[in-house]
Amino acid sequence: MAGGSAGDCAPADPLSAEPAGSVGDREADVYDLLVLSDELKQDVLVRAAWNRRVEHEESYLWDHLEDQPLAGTLEIAVPRRGHAPARTATCAVRFAQIRLKPPRHRAKEHLPVISVYGVLVQEETPPRGVEGIEWLLLTTVPVLSFE
Repeated sequence: MAGGSAGDCAPADPLSAEPAGSVGDREADVYDLLVLSDELKQDVLVRAAWNRRVEHEESYLWDHLEDQPLAGTLEIAVPRRGHAPARTATCAVRFAQIRLKPPRHRAKEHLPVISVYGVLVQEETPPRGVEGIEWLLLTTVPVLSFE
């Protein structure tokens, strides 16, 4: 993806014009982007928007990651928002390699199952009346440990 965009990472080699990868929010959770990143050999990191079908015992993405063992916990500083005071959120982290099935509505295209890594970050005990932090990230970068 030469030329890059605002979501591109810094180049792996500072003298190179090629970005090391692309980062996107929920609007970048597109099956075709994940397939293209594999074809171009360019890594991506996106925040998942869809509870996609997976090729695992659990049929869906969130269920599969929620069933993974706890890898560790993170303390996240949450800034003040409106009338809610700043706080520290304790979040559980789980990860796994995922085999994503293609979108069901595109079955006639015979698209491949793709392999990515998923990282689920969930606030363990949010304050009463506050929606807890939950991020599910998909990446082509191997996630092999909590560190």
